[in-house]
Amino acid sequence: MSDAPHNPPPYIYDPSRTVGQDVALILPANASVRAAVLDGLFSALQPDKWENWDSIMPTDWPFFTDFIGMIAPFSGAAPASWVLCDGATVNASDYPIYSARNGIVTPTFTLPDLRDRFILGEGSNAANTTGGSETVTLLPENMPSHNHPAHDHVPTVITVGTGAPITVAGVSTFATTGIRGNDVPHDNMPPYYVLAYYIYLA
Repeated sequence: MSDAPHNPPPYIYDPSRTVGQDVALILPANASVRAAVLDGLFSALQPDKWENWDSIMPTDWPFFTDFIGMIAPFSGAAPASWVLCDGATVNASDYPIYSARNGIVTPTFTLPDLRDRFILGEGSNAANTTGGSETVTLLPENMPSHNHPAHDHVPTVITVGTGAPITVAGVSTFATTGIRGNDVPHDNMPPYYVLAYYIYLA
């Protein structure tokens, strides 16, 4: 195949083929390959010397292997067996391998809901949990420690008359600073580009 890449990924997979269906490859003389079964669903071939395989006719370049439970973003419609991660409830009997691997014994299970969400790697947060918010309203405890200047007016001491002075002591007053802010939530989102997340189930 003249337009085949010289150093493609090692696995050959034709997604148009069904399980158990024979796939014919035209190989050069004395070619050797290693066959493997991946995910219990399809076979993969790894050539020892790809540069001599000029007659292989794969369906598409590059090749891609799909594993049950894999989640990936797609632009536009996803291929068959990929299901939108929209939180829908589906029948476990429709996806027996996925159900068995995840210990699902109920008649139905719920898909991950990744609409309007980022994905966070499992760590201090357990898998399949959610959190975060698109907007945030700051509370007093969220503000850094600070102060506001205020002027305290103290009346001047006066003396009345010259024979019998009358003194009025200064009296401090109490004041507050003006109120600022409207309690409007602020945007908490980084720059983004929207794609749909799908999960491979069959």
